[in-house]
Amino acid sequence: MVIAIFISPEAAIREQIAEIIGRERFLEIYAKASLDWCRKNDKTGLYSKAEKEEIRYVPGIDIRYEEPAAPWFTVVTQEISIPMAMEKIITLLASKEIMGTKF
Repeated sequence: MVIAIFISPEAAIREQIAEIIGRERFLEIYAKASLDWCRKNDKTGLYSKAEKEEIRYVPGIDIRYEEPAAPWFTVVTQEISIPMAMEKIITLLASKEIMGTKF
C-alpha cells in the first residue's frame, strides 16, 4: 500500500489522479484547514515563499481551493492533532480491511 499526498486545489486535478491510479484504489481524504492553520504549520516555507511571490500557484494565496464534494474521509485540522488524525485514518483503513492493523 502507498499513501500519497497531493496538493490538488481543483476537482479536475483530483479526477485526473483518480484516473491515473485507478478509481477503485483512490480514497480521497480531505484535510480541511484554514489558511491561518496552513501558515502556522508550514514546515517547508511554501506559504512564506508564496506570500513573497517567490513561487506561484499556492492554494489560498494566489489560486482558490475547491473543497471536495464527497471525500471518503475529512480531517478538520483545527479540531484534531496530526498524530490523532493519522491514527483515525489508519484505524478506518484497517476497519475497511484496506490496511492491516500492524504498520
